[in-house]
Amino acid sequence: MALIKSTCLAVFAMLLISRTLAQTTEEMTTMATTESVSSEVDLNVTDVTINDPDDLIVSAGGGQAIDFDCSVETSNDSAAISGSDNWEVTVYSSDSDGGSPTSSEVTVSLSASQQTADVSASGSYTFSGLAATLDLTSVDCTDVTYFCVRVEPSTAASWSVMAGGSGDNIRCTSITCSGSTIVAVNVFLALVCALLSLLSH
Repeated sequence: MALIKSTCLAVFAMLLISRTLAQTTEEMTTMATTESVSSEVDLNVTDVTINDPDDLIVSAGGGQAIDFDCSVETSNDSAAISGSDNWEVTVYSSDSDGGSPTSSEVTVSLSASQQTADVSASGSYTFSGLAATLDLTSVDCTDVTYFCVRVEPSTAASWSVMAGGSGDNIRCTSITCSGSTIVAVNVFLALVCALLSLLSH
């Protein structure tokens, strides 16, 4: 009789331990899934302001320096952004608002305070005093009508852009390219000079 009781108790204990382990594994899986989902951020670039050139006129045929500010915000269902290496900002020219790059993409250098900037859910942040040089050496002016900024997590960041979110992590602002005008004026002046040279003979 004692042997039967001992066996029953052992079986009951094993069943209890098995159930506890199963519950613990399920809870850990749920927590991991929740953590993975909560690292997504619905990021929206709300504004891009070019400070220099202040007339928003750029020149093709070489390097074009651009100083600008960029503001971002997150939705209230986003995860909080925090860490020591949070951001990557990339710029390029385009021939349409939100279009594909028409110049090489340039990764902007961020200060330490900008790189570590934290943003809570439904929060905002402005990257001020950013600078980049676009390589417009082989780009036609007709392909340089917008200056675009893309903000995303750095490769070391703990968050990701929310797939299917309402925000847009790319924003473009209209610019004017003077390269074509300069070329046209130079050609016109060359023709005038040639004509005057012929008339003088």
